[in-house]
Amino acid sequence: MNCSKKILVIILNPDAASSRIRVLNLLPELDTAGLEVEVEVYPKTFRDKLRLFRKCRGFNLVVLQKKMPSPFDLFLLRKNCRKLGYDFDDAQHLPHDSKGSKSRSREVKFRNVIQASDFVIAGNRILEGWAREFGAIKTYVIPSAVETRNIAVKTEYTLGRRFVIGWVGGRVNLPHLMMLAPVLQALQSADIPVELRIVSDDTVEIPGVQVDMRRWDIETQEKEIAQFDVGVMPLPDTLHSAGKCAYKAIQYMASAVPVVASDVGVNRDVVKDGPGFAAIDSGEFINYLAELYGSEMLRKKCGGAGRLRAEKEFSNESVGALLAACLNDHLTEKGIKL
Repeated sequence: MNCSKKILVIILNPDAASSRIRVLNLLPELDTAGLEVEVEVYPKTFRDKLRLFRKCRGFNLVVLQKKMPSPFDLFLLRKNCRKLGYDFDDAQHLPHDSKGSKSRSREVKFRNVIQASDFVIAGNRILEGWAREFGAIKTYVIPSAVETRNIAVKTEYTLGRRFVIGWVGGRVNLPHLMMLAPVLQALQSADIPVELRIVSDDTVEIPGVQVDMRRWDIETQEKEIAQFDVGVMPLPDTLHSAGKCAYKAIQYMASAVPVVASDVGVNRDVVKDGPGFAAIDSGEFINYLAELYGSEMLRKKCGGAGRLRAEKEFSNESVGALLAACLNDHLTEKGIKL
């Protein structure tokens, strides 16, 4: 292996969705591209941090994934890196679901890590814009990837006894799902037999609506998604939500499931021209879901278009190739030492 291709990626932890989706799942693609990538978890103790920072000296390129170190830790990390990249897929500088509110401490950390990095990889165009506002030297947009090979894919679009409207995610985002309570109740009142299928580690109750919770598991999530008649991705219209990478929508598309998502952030970019619909309010959610309920042909058309887009733009292969090209760019350029 060419020693000039040695890369160290520092992740939050192996169980973090961002670390898994944007780093660990792409390692086989990077290996195929001839890159020698080693992964380390960002340590908690100062002694372990010093060990890791010294280790960085042996690599041609270090990529920090999502973590925003303290100013002192960042100083030591930068000092020990020949070249440093930063990857993020969320509104790091904002409090969770902030409605215009800001966090001075988060902004300072975000600005510091952005300006200390030789390049920044953002999960979407909105995040890239924020990185530039905070002083990024060079930026790339690389979306979060999904596995499209050997996964469960929807092939039957005939409805069963109920219209299964599905959602996948963690309990922290269940309040987003509750935004659809009036929508689901309205559909039920219009004699559309709705079942809300939740794939998560927790559930919600919506009066008048049948709710079926399936325990999320990384080994079975695609199988569960493929059983949805439509997948939904409601989001509040906040600055924090605007930074989301439409990952739920992409998961649904990979399994050939039609999508209805809130018209927030890049959701419209992802689902436009075939895979589904971006709804600006509850009324549009009701209309789009009712339209999909009423047409097997439309469900099949949206599912097929979403599957094709997922394979072309969001698969591990396609995203892995983009990431490999980005990393190769910075293995062949002269590093910027701050």
